[in-house]
Amino acid sequence: PIATVFSSIFLIYTLNIATLRLFLWQRPLKEGFYREGSPEEFTYSVYELFYLILLNTLTTNKLMPIPLMRIIYICLGAGLGKNTYSSGIIFDPTMIQIGNNTILGFDSVLCPHAVEGSKIFCCKIIIGNNVTLGMRSIVLADCIIEDNAIVAAGSLVKKGTHIKAGETWGGIPAKLLPTKIITAEETIVNSKQSIKFAS
Repeated sequence: PIATVFSSIFLIYTLNIATLRLFLWQRPLKEGFYREGSPEEFTYSVYELFYLILLNTLTTNKLMPIPLMRIIYICLGAGLGKNTYSSGIIFDPTMIQIGNNTILGFDSVLCPHAVEGSKIFCCKIIIGNNVTLGMRSIVLADCIIEDNAIVAAGSLVKKGTHIKAGETWGGIPAKLLPTKIITAEETIVNSKQSIKFAS
């Protein structure tokens, strides 16, 4: 009986993911504003129903192992590079493109859509290689984060933000943080001072 229940759950999710992907292949989500009553709004409404009724429980639960979540997000249409993992939530996976060796920290959120009055705005989020999103950070629609960038824990990256390669951003809303390059001599001095204070 237990095997039957788990097999049924697996089959239900698999069929729904396949149906959603087929629907989005015929009617892909487009970037921009979806006006009330437009064909784009209809497409997004059908897509949203799939998420609200079934797929949301799959992508927001804390029980699924992170490597398995990677596979699920790829099946849902997310472009995830090699060694890229998420311990957060990715909404609208077909609107997400992430490079290699990128980490999305615990409870981080990628949200490529926004409801603005009677209109829905949807735009891709593009993240490069070797990027780190700190835990509980939020990245909104139409953001680009280039290679080797860092978003500090608990930050909110506003819609339309462009974070350049190697930059560190943090805060609410996130802003460029000054970074100081520490020389080897400063590291030795700092470590000696730490030992002195500790004793």
